[in-house]
Amino acid sequence: MTGRADFRVHDTERLHLVAVDRSQLEAVYAIQSDPHSWDHDPAARHRDLAQTGAWVDRAALRWLQGGLSYWVIQARPLPTTQAATTDPLRPDQGALLGLGGCQRQVTGAWNVFYRLAPHARGQGFAVEMARAAIEAARTLDDDAPVVAWVHQHNAASRRAATRLGLVDRGLHVDPSDGQEKIVFSDHPWPFGRAARDPDVARM
Repeated sequence: MTGRADFRVHDTERLHLVAVDRSQLEAVYAIQSDPHSWDHDPAARHRDLAQTGAWVDRAALRWLQGGLSYWVIQARPLPTTQAATTDPLRPDQGALLGLGGCQRQVTGAWNVFYRLAPHARGQGFAVEMARAAIEAARTLDDDAPVVAWVHQHNAASRRAATRLGLVDRGLHVDPSDGQEKIVFSDHPWPFGRAARDPDVARM
C-alpha cells in the first residue's frame, strides 16, 4: 500500500474503525450469526464459524487488493475531560457496535455496507461509519460510483442511504446475490457490468 492512504485504522467522532481480520473472528461471528441482525434477510444469517471465517478472509483480501474493505465498528473512548453522562449517544469505550465499510463490487462501484448489533441501532452509527467509508473510497478512486443495495422493506437503510446523499435509482437486481433491491447511488444507473459477485455482503 506504499504511496496510498492507509484506512485500516480510522476514527470518527464516536467510532473506532479497524480493518476486519481473523483476530476478530468470534466478535464478527457474534454479529453475523445473531438473527436480530438479519431482520431483512434472515436466510443469509451465518450458521457457523467457518462461514464467518470465509467472509472475514474475503474482506481481508479486499484490503490488500484495493486498499479499502470492511471494518469492525467499535466505540471510541470518551475524552478525559468529558463525563460519560454528558452524551447519551456515546456507547461504552471499546463496545462492539457492528461491521461496515466500502468494498469494490463487480460493477466497479464502491459498495456501502453495514450491519449493526441490535443494541447499536437508531443512534446514527451506521451513517457516521458510512460517511467515513465513502470519504475513504473517494480518496482512493473518486471516479468510481458509490452504491448501496437496500431491501424494499428496510426503511432504516433507505433513510440512511438518503442521508448519505445517495439517490434512489429504483428496483434492480443486485449483482452480489441476484435479489431485486432498491439501488441508491451517487451516479446515474446503470453503470459497470451486471454480474454476480458472491463476495459482496448484503446490506
